Formats: sequence, C-alpha cells, structure tokens
Amino acid sequence: MRLMKEKLLLKDARDECWKFWREVNDLIPFRREEIYGKNYSEFRSVLSSVANLATYGEPREALKAIQGAQGEIKAAELTRDQRRWLRQNLQEYWDVAVNRLQERRTERARKHEEWRSRMEGKRDRLEVLVEKNEGVVAVLRDQIDDLESKIASAWNEDWAERARGWVQEKYDKIGDIERTNEELEPKDQGDPLGDSTTEPCGSRFGT
Repeated sequence: MRLMKEKLLLKDARDECWKFWREVNDLIPFRREEIYGKNYSEFRSVLSSVANLATYGEPREALKAIQGAQGEIKAAELTRDQRRWLRQNLQEYWDVAVNRLQERRTERARKHEEWRSRMEGKRDRLEVLVEKNEGVVAVLRDQIDDLESKIASAWNEDWAERARGWVQEKYDKIGDIERTNEELEPKDQGDPLGDSTTEPCGSRFGT
C-alpha cells in the first residue's frame, strides 16, 4: 500500500494491486479457520489416546500425558469453544485416572488388612503352640527331677542304668521342643504391599 502511495502507478497496475490485496485479506479468516480445524482434529486424536490410557492403561502415565496435552492445548491456535471442549474432556479423563488410582489404593489397603489379620491369626496360633510345648517341657523336667532322685537312692544298678537312659531321652526331647519353639517364635515378616504413596486427586483443569 505504501508503495502505491509513494510511487505513481498506472491505473491498471494500481487496480490489480488492490484486487490482489483484497483477495489475500479475504483469505486470512479462512486460513485461520483451517489452522484451527487442523489443530482441533490433531488434539481430538490425542484425546482418544489419553482416554484409552486413562481407562485401560497405567493411570500415572495417563496423568502425565494429560498434563502434557494441557500445555500444548494452551499454546495452540484454537477457538475459545474448541479449547474449552478439549479442556473439559481432559478433566474427565483426569478424573478417570485419579479414580482408578484411588481404587488401587483402596484395594491395596484391603489386601494389607487381610494380610495383617492372617499374620495376627498365625501369631496367635504359634503362641498357643509354643505355650503348649513349654508346658510339656515343664512336665519333662519334673519327670527328670523325679527320676534323678530315684536313681540317687536306687539299690538296683540295672534299673538305675535304664533310668539314666530315660533321663537322657527326656533331655533329648526337651532339646527338640526348645528348637521347635525357637522356629515357631513369630518373626516380623514386613508388609508385602509396602508403603502406599499419596495419589493425585481433585480437579486439575479449569475451563
């Protein structure tokens, strides 16, 4: 335009320039709409991938993908309605992924409670068995004391020799029981589920 003002142009040339300028100016809105449409179509494809990941894939990866898509949508050339629609859908998929993480956390807590109950039940049973074995050991020690007292005053050496064998058998039995009790003592097996981490929650995107 400045060129036409600064220089004298033939009327035909000037008219041709004006015509060309108007044609280009008229095409700008259509070109912008074309860019909006292309970007919108590409992001709809991204949303399809995000939806599948949030619903069936790894929820944490879905959240990362949603955050990445949000940044791209923010910077892309889109109409206000297109941007709003995309953000609303991202929010829906964000909620899906967060809910799946919460369900996973709830299931992990349930399994932990089951494991804790099993361990407590097992510990109780073991403690009962250990106490029972300790009672048997006490009886055996009483029997040993009684036999050794009788051996000390025995007048029949053959009987005394046999009694010494009985005493040794009872000592061997006590040793077996005490080793068994050591193996039965409850040990801290640790939580097989490990510590749970804080899961993302709440709304992520505005409109």
